[in-house]
Amino acid sequence: PKPANPSLLYFAQKTVFKYFFINLKTTFLTHFQLPIRYETGTELLTNFKQTTATHISDHIHEWRRRRRMVKTYVPDQLLAEWFIKSLLPAMTEDVANGGVVTEEQVIARAQYLDLVYTQSGTLYDKIPDAPRPEFSIPPPPKSNNDS
Repeated sequence: PKPANPSLLYFAQKTVFKYFFINLKTTFLTHFQLPIRYETGTELLTNFKQTTATHISDHIHEWRRRRRMVKTYVPDQLLAEWFIKSLLPAMTEDVANGGVVTEEQVIARAQYLDLVYTQSGTLYDKIPDAPRPEFSIPPPPKSNNDS
């Protein structure tokens, strides 16, 4: 059952950086599941993921028709955690595979990037629970000439 007064839902952030992720809000809206309820407990929308059955544009048109708005604040930490879990693996794969040929080159590139990010401290200072690399640098192989 539809709520009596559907509302337009939008996301407000204190700061927005649009250097590389211009469509971050759109991506967030099309992939993130978020239950929204009225004070009475009526469920407004349970899934933002766009499917053939339910398109987000259908909801937006209905909300605009009713001309009532609900403002939902999404903390930066939640967006950062979503980014780490959703977009970072795909970006990591693109970066690791770009311009490398062998597995050793992929590992070396990943280790270099991890070293840069770790030494700068930016990622782990801002997001202390960010996933850490789970690989270790193997010791160099011993040659037969070492006696």
